Amino acid sequence: LHAPYTLWHLSYVAVGAALAPRFHLDRLLWGIAAFFLAMGVAAHALDELRGRPLGTRIPSAALGITSVVRSRPPFDVSAPGPPAPPRGPRTR
Repeated sequence: LHAPYTLWHLSYVAVGAALAPRFHLDRLLWGIAAFFLAMGVAAHALDELRGRPLGTRIPSAALGITSVVRSRPPFDVSAPGPPAPPRGPRTR
């Protein structure tokens, strides 16, 4: 991975979390993990499939599988969970 480029983009995730109305460390960590896996690993695997700029000897099938598997986490992390229970007393 190209550390300066990857860290530069991971900093956007951190800035976004810091600017939110409420800071949630767990969301920040999940966001960083999802971005790292999708952009850091999957994008580099796809780069290697197109011309081998890093010069690896990793089999093309392994690169293709890696790019598909590692691009999934952002979708899994961003999938909506169950609705939150109502807070406070209900008024009618």
